[in-house]
Amino acid sequence: MASAYLTSSSLLAATHCARRLWLQRHAPESRTDQMEAPKPDVALLARGLFTGGADGGASQLETEDALERTRMLLMQGEELLYDAAFAYNGVLVTVDILSRRRNRWYASVVRCATSVKPAHMADAALQALVLDGNGIRLSGSQVIYLNKTYVRRGALDLEQLFLATPVTKAVRGMLPSIELRIARMKRLLEADMPFVAIGAQCHKPGPCWFHPHCAGMEETTREAEGDAPIEVDRPAVGAFLERLQYPLQFVDFEAYQPPVPEYEGHWPYRQVPFQYSLHVQHEPGAAVTHRSFLAEASGDPGRTFLESLLRDLEAEGSVIVFGRSTESTILAQMGRDHPDLEEAALAVRDRLVDLAVPFLEKQVLIPSLKGRSSLKAVLPALLPGQSYEGLAIADGGDAHRAFSWLRQETDPARMAQIRADLLAYCALDTWAMVLILERLRSL
Repeated sequence: MASAYLTSSSLLAATHCARRLWLQRHAPESRTDQMEAPKPDVALLARGLFTGGADGGASQLETEDALERTRMLLMQGEELLYDAAFAYNGVLVTVDILSRRRNRWYASVVRCATSVKPAHMADAALQALVLDGNGIRLSGSQVIYLNKTYVRRGALDLEQLFLATPVTKAVRGMLPSIELRIARMKRLLEADMPFVAIGAQCHKPGPCWFHPHCAGMEETTREAEGDAPIEVDRPAVGAFLERLQYPLQFVDFEAYQPPVPEYEGHWPYRQVPFQYSLHVQHEPGAAVTHRSFLAEASGDPGRTFLESLLRDLEAEGSVIVFGRSTESTILAQMGRDHPDLEEAALAVRDRLVDLAVPFLEKQVLIPSLKGRSSLKAVLPALLPGQSYEGLAIADGGDAHRAFSWLRQETDPARMAQIRADLLAYCALDTWAMVLILERLRSL
């Protein structure tokens, strides 16, 4: 059942799409659940900066129970509360850390991010508004977030892991606009479902859970440019193909990015490679062979990943990727982590060839793509009938989330299924590159 309260997530939903807010309240059953990577509870971790407090239980208890518990703790004179629940005028907030010092109240918003974002400021303003309605006027607000320059050495150093930015003045300036936005949201929820056309807001900052529902409500039409012919700059494509050297090695890396660094020398959101797929063709017209690696679910996979990759790659020839930034960054990082393998890792990086270049540089212009150039977009546009449809894992984000869940899974059958899904997805990435290169040669 949808909550009767407006929350910070309501505010965020309304910012991106009025229909999303309406559906959250009136048609939550139309939501399509999507896999999300498990995230560390950074608010729980940040309590280590403010020790000795009492837990309001907003994340564990039913709403009314959490509100009552928070009220009781305040009545008992608690001056440091975690996960405290407050409601006012139909709006519910959870305050990560609420402290009283010298009879003045201060609120901390803790977020799993490496910078202060507008949504965090809006959260802080919403909290200030609701707390004021409960008779608690804040003397200060701050956003606590992850320090992207922190490098783990030994045990986590919370004082270095977190940064805090005061936002008191900005929050006070935002209060009138927050009140107006709340009033607009209430009017919107009292009216019929608003029409909002499918657009960029359906995918940014992340995929909307209601997108499949909304897409099904709209009649799609094929635009004329969908059937327009592919335009090819043959001299440019020819020059690109001439640079390739056999054996051709099509490789794709998958990595996850833990917000809180797990291993020595790592930092927040550093890429940790856990999988690769490799298709190899030794000469023109020869059969294509496949090799792959998928890390075990425990421990730092970095060195094992790199050692396996160096064994599987040929000593010479082009190493073909689609969008080189991930592979280039990871090879450089792995080299720094393992000095005895750095020369070999950097030698592989020097052999990288980016198969996305002909599409990024418009050497091959596919009108139906409308400027998109990802592997998932190019494959079906260049080779109708080929796509990622039907796969349990269909993009890199899904792969990251699946491996993150695999690391917490204990059921052997479920673990085996996730591993099979990951292997199938990554293998298709490199096989897609094989097919795209073959098609480029024929254009």
